[in-house]
Amino acid sequence: MAEYYILDAEQCDDWISFSVPESWNRGCLTSEFQYIPAGTERLEVTAGTELYDFSLINEFIPVISKRMKEIFEKLGVDNLYYKKILLDYYGQEEEYWLALPPRIKCVDPDCADDDFEAFDDIHDARILDDRVGNYQMFKLSGVGNQEIVISKNLKQQLEECISEENLRGMYIYQL
Repeated sequence: MAEYYILDAEQCDDWISFSVPESWNRGCLTSEFQYIPAGTERLEVTAGTELYDFSLINEFIPVISKRMKEIFEKLGVDNLYYKKILLDYYGQEEEYWLALPPRIKCVDPDCADDDFEAFDDIHDARILDDRVGNYQMFKLSGVGNQEIVISKNLKQQLEECISEENLRGMYIYQL
């Protein structure tokens, strides 16, 4: 059985904040990409001073820097839904991306309570490797969570990049 990890955002008081369109909430909560309008979105920074490489807006909308997107692509993470965001950062334009992983049905139903739909503690999940396929980053389908799951291989590669590239705003812990 492979090891899986959670990719999470650091809680940083100085990270910039901005509002996303209301229409993004449903699409990002459920990984239903059809509810997120196509095209580049221009958003204005409303507070904060620091631009980080990874953040979770509203605690469930993954937003990454252009540099982080390039790293994901270099590492072969090819299953994310991307939407370009141009942030008005106090008069400067910064390129960021919505980077939404798909939800896949890969949790062993035997590890959940009788009511599988109510299962929401990701730490009790047992992921069936044969259902993951070649996904390196995903969310769990059929459970009430927003955590981003990554493979052990991607974890190791990201940790190297965090160190070498000085990536900011993320941390990784074991599922």
